[in-house]
Amino acid sequence: MQLVRRWWTVIADPVHAFKQLESRSFEDVLYEYLKLLVLVSIAAGLFLFLLSMGKALYFDLFRAIDIKYWRLVNYASGALTATALLYLFSGTFVLFLISLLVQPFTRLRYTRTLQVLFYALTPLLLFGWFIPIVGGIALWSLALFCIGTNVVRAHQRTRKGTIRER
Repeated sequence: MQLVRRWWTVIADPVHAFKQLESRSFEDVLYEYLKLLVLVSIAAGLFLFLLSMGKALYFDLFRAIDIKYWRLVNYASGALTATALLYLFSGTFVLFLISLLVQPFTRLRYTRTLQVLFYALTPLLLFGWFIPIVGGIALWSLALFCIGTNVVRAHQRTRKGTIRER
């Protein structure tokens, strides 16, 4: 339940969520991101599977098209697996490439940049499966990344001279 509350905080009050990022370890944030990524990967695959089955059922019942259901289950399960693996690949490898590209511009440590990216990609992971609004959600994630970078950088400036800086 705390995990869902944290994801909701990233969406509803991102400044507060990014301020709390300072007190959290990289491993905790990574663990939560990977949990979200796996859950969303499975959910997207199941959604695609059920959509394929629903369309086939519609064509079978209302359009009188003969559907070979065993072949359809085989095809849909392959699509489920491919979709889940695509999400996992995009959420890990592509995220890593993006983090390498944006790292020089953030002026943050690499682990902080990754933490901000993990939080900023929350809307894209949760709502990215809805194709008509992916562009808007990607812009939302970009705005969250900019907000997060500014909040974390401002928080780092106030902590100058502490032992953690050395």
